[in-house]
Amino acid sequence: MKTTTSDKLATLIAGFYAETYGERIVSRDDTSKMLALFARLQQQAFPGYLFQPAQFLTQAKTQLVGNRKALHNYHPLSFRFAPLSGQGEPMVIDIGVMEAEPNNILGIRAENPATNDRIQSVLEMVSREDTIS
Repeated sequence: MKTTTSDKLATLIAGFYAETYGERIVSRDDTSKMLALFARLQQQAFPGYLFQPAQFLTQAKTQLVGNRKALHNYHPLSFRFAPLSGQGEPMVIDIGVMEAEPNNILGIRAENPATNDRIQSVLEMVSREDTIS
């Protein structure tokens, strides 16, 4: 599966990991930027699924806090999003090192190929717009 990345997306992911783990980065708020990015992804790439910022952060903290190895290796975090209809399987999206990709790039990828294609398309658009900073 294809994963779109850019230096700014990789920096955002790294900052989000650090902030979630509890390491504050002066003059940056990568958590807010990550939440804004996922709100946009939800609207444009997976509108049939529920994105709740508080639940998203809880899932991240559960996987990262106290797990220094995950922090330093950017072990993928898996996020589950429930269908808005309340029926069906949740969608899973991973953030972090995409080991299947050349050079183990940092990225965002959905398990479902069609959803992943939509996510990658939005990430390409965001990267061109330079709205990740």
